[in-house]
Amino acid sequence: MIRSLLHDPRRLVLGAALLCLVPLAQGAAPAVRPDPLDASAPVPAFQHVPSFGGYRPYAEQPVGVWREANERVRQAGGWRAYAREVGPARPEAVAPIRPEAATPMQPAQATPMQPAPATPARPAAAPPAHRH
Repeated sequence: MIRSLLHDPRRLVLGAALLCLVPLAQGAAPAVRPDPLDASAPVPAFQHVPSFGGYRPYAEQPVGVWREANERVRQAGGWRAYAREVGPARPEAVAPIRPEAATPMQPAQATPMQPAPATPARPAAAPPAHRH
């Protein structure tokens, strides 16, 4: 139907004219809202729409063959193709590490524990009482 409207200019003009008449058919005067403080004012009936009205419970889905799933991912470009969908790729984030560029890890240097002080430190003196 839309194709026929676009190819025939007369139908296009007629459709546009009908769309312009829709607001007039609904009434030009805006709806008057009732006074919210008037207890006897008519109000529309309450319609409860359940929050979980369209909820579908979990249903077990058949598991496919993992080799076929891996092949589909490979054909799509591998994991990097999926990473590009999320956001712009950073070359340094996806570039493989060359073994010659890797630095060996150094063992942690052990530091001797400090002995506990012979006498505990004195608590700080309480500040003087506040007076007005």
